[in-house]
Amino acid sequence: WRQANAELDAARAKLGEAKFLEVVTAGQYEFPHGLFYGGTCAALSQRNLQLLVRDWNVAARERIFVLDLHTGLGDYGYGELVCDHPPSDPAVTWMKRWFGKRLALTLAGESCSSPKQGLLDYFWQRLGPQVGFATLEFGTHCTAQLLDTLRYDHALHSRPLIDWTAPQTRQIKHDLMEHFCPADIAWRRTVVDQGLACIEIALSFLGKE
Repeated sequence: WRQANAELDAARAKLGEAKFLEVVTAGQYEFPHGLFYGGTCAALSQRNLQLLVRDWNVAARERIFVLDLHTGLGDYGYGELVCDHPPSDPAVTWMKRWFGKRLALTLAGESCSSPKQGLLDYFWQRLGPQVGFATLEFGTHCTAQLLDTLRYDHALHSRPLIDWTAPQTRQIKHDLMEHFCPADIAWRRTVVDQGLACIEIALSFLGKE
């Protein structure tokens, strides 16, 4: 663990914090036991989505907006609409019309999130310009804490057997929950309020277009 910390600190010093986070969180396909491993084939969720797209006859729809809900990045309690579409994508035009400057494009450097591999977003983008995808990302605690929290949980699950009653296991799981869903009631209220507001905006525009 100490060796890993030293190497991570060295990478931070060499790359700078922003580039370091971009590299670490971008996703990887080389180390199956490492963080953010993308696997060797489509995940079950993507295969299920392919069935839904067929059943919904997506190709015949005039407009589809997918809102993905996430937590863990950005300013505490603020919901940023992260968009991984290319800036030139026609869907960006109508999503910008809906949400204005709040829609933050990762490829334009507008977002708290950096470009990543293997996102669900890309599945929807391939379906055509009538489909838009945005992630409503609510900030919780600092990014350094996020990485440590994920590393501890990852190390826990690398063991052949997990003692679910052990104090260390309970602490790791508590920290994981606290990072992605803080117990702070004020945080939870603002998340619900902002989430409903975004949904209402999308529904209002879908009813007009």
